[in-house]
Amino acid sequence: MTKKEIKTAISVGLFWSVFVIGFFYLIDKMYLTSAFMYLVFGQMFGFGIIFFSKLYADKVVELIKIEIPEDEVLIKEGKASHFRGIEAAGGKLLLTDKKLYFKPHKLNIQNHSLIIELPNIESIKRVRTAKVINNGIKIKLNNSVHHQFVVDNAKSWFEVLT
Repeated sequence: MTKKEIKTAISVGLFWSVFVIGFFYLIDKMYLTSAFMYLVFGQMFGFGIIFFSKLYADKVVELIKIEIPEDEVLIKEGKASHFRGIEAAGGKLLLTDKKLYFKPHKLNIQNHSLIIELPNIESIKRVRTAKVINNGIKIKLNNSVHHQFVVDNAKSWFEVLT
């Protein structure tokens, strides 16, 4: 596990623990021993989420095939989630010398593909997911439409896109 994944697991576990402890405290004024138990379970939950998402996400994204024209050169590809409303559809993001492609995996509720021609991009900036995790890229098009992605290694995606 990388340092980033460990931090994410701990953050998810703490968030879950605080939520559950707060909920049960409001209902029945729980004891300190129960709070400790929920902190431990929260960390198990956080690390479990990271473990299973790594185990299955790579396999699901590997199955996604994006066909690119012969006159385009592949620059970068990787796992990504595209925000559409409040839902983030998981899938694969692929960058060529001419276009940016996003194709979701079949497990999403919103199953949409996206192709952005690079000359149509007005600006690109890094953003924080939920205003906390620095793993997002926000792309503004010439027509003022915005697309936000969560990606692994947002810094390298930002550098290659700018």
